[in-house]
Amino acid sequence: MKLYLIWTLIYTPLELYYAYTSGIPLIKELLLYIRGLVLVGQHYNSWPLWYLLSTIYALMFARYLKKKRVSNIGVFVSSIVVMIISFGCDYFVSLKNLSMPFNLGQKVIMVSIGNGRILQGLFYIPLGIILSYNSTVPLSFILFAIGFIGNCLVDGFWGSVLLSFSSIGLFGIITKIKLPYRPRAWKYLRESSMVIYFVHMYIWTFYYILIYGEKTFGMDSFIATAIFSVFVSGIYLLTKEQFKIKDWYKRWKKKECKFL
Repeated sequence: MKLYLIWTLIYTPLELYYAYTSGIPLIKELLLYIRGLVLVGQHYNSWPLWYLLSTIYALMFARYLKKKRVSNIGVFVSSIVVMIISFGCDYFVSLKNLSMPFNLGQKVIMVSIGNGRILQGLFYIPLGIILSYNSTVPLSFILFAIGFIGNCLVDGFWGSVLLSFSSIGLFGIITKIKLPYRPRAWKYLRESSMVIYFVHMYIWTFYYILIYGEKTFGMDSFIATAIFSVFVSGIYLLTKEQFKIKDWYKRWKKKECKFL
């Protein structure tokens, strides 16, 4: 929750910029901000944050089930049910020309959670835990191939289901890759990937504003965002390490280091 709130605050200036340039009234913007904070997990160009909020809700729900002494299998089955509801919401809001009651239901979903994505954390987290113990490379390759090919051929509800298969399969393949013991290198890459995950939307926003003056997509945006995100993550981690060294030196000067 702390991580989610911090990064929501960091991305708030982009939301204020969007509200100002779009002429959104203050009251409406305040309501949209609260909705984005509590129900959607994103504001203007802060899409990656939805998974943090989804994770919060997923862990709260899983903890509630465990307090009720629901078995691990029960928790997993519940996660599958929630995932089906999530995909169902995505599919439902995409339908056109519905009758009045269904149209009203669409509007309720769209003005509240937007779609079913906020529920997906409860599926991926327990599944990831299970795969970390039980996945095999052949099974992972089969899941990835089925999901990838199927998603290229099918859209909508089943496309979303197949996309989850491909991500599950890719995760299983990666966990089985044997790498040499390089703790400092892997730690750096892990921390760098986290920084890239959080800052890349800011970098993309700055890029299209400076270059195009409006939101745009394309290969040049992807390449520029990737390069500068890696650069920023490197600068951040090096600066962070320097601060650690300085802090250690101050403590050493005061003879507070425990190993002395």
